[in-house]
Amino acid sequence: MGVESSRSRNFFRSTSDLLKKWLRDNIRVILIVVCIGILWQAYAQFIIADNNYFPSLWYVFQQVLAAQDTVIEAFYATTIETTTGFIFGTTIGFITGVLVSESYIMRRSMLPWIIFVYTVPAAIIAPLFLVWFGINLFAVALFVSLLSFYPVFISTLTGFQSVSEEYYHLGEISDASRWQITRHIKLWEALPHTLSGVKVGVQQSVV
Repeated sequence: MGVESSRSRNFFRSTSDLLKKWLRDNIRVILIVVCIGILWQAYAQFIIADNNYFPSLWYVFQQVLAAQDTVIEAFYATTIETTTGFIFGTTIGFITGVLVSESYIMRRSMLPWIIFVYTVPAAIIAPLFLVWFGINLFAVALFVSLLSFYPVFISTLTGFQSVSEEYYHLGEISDASRWQITRHIKLWEALPHTLSGVKVGVQQSVV
């Protein structure tokens, strides 16, 4: 009983310490957001005084509560579309990055086309997706996967191509095969780059 009580106290103490540290690190951001909210509310309520033109935060909150069923349904659909597209896009981006990095033929044949497609603005591609696939979960998820594909792909490709020569020499000394070098050296060396691409892909997917 005493051990359980001690564990509970340690858990709450560590949680409290983490919360305090997070508040110390982000207190400026929190204050800025609060100040912007106060200014927004004051400007909308006392200067504009027209919620149809410039709605106040309180008015927006009331409208969300009034249409909460619609909001929840839309939030659920958006979450499913974003999550599905993000997982699919990052997976294909990682696999394609590895294959293009390891295959000279694929790098010469696929890389220019991938770069070309990414240079096309998303605002142009989105209506095409709606025309081709209709307004449904598949079309939105496919568009999200396209947005999240490139950051992961290019980050993985960069990570695989930036492996130090010392690791290649180490693999040769150990008599490792090409697959073993890729699996045990390149993959782990490229992982930080890939995770950076994943973070960018998350932002792209939500937008």
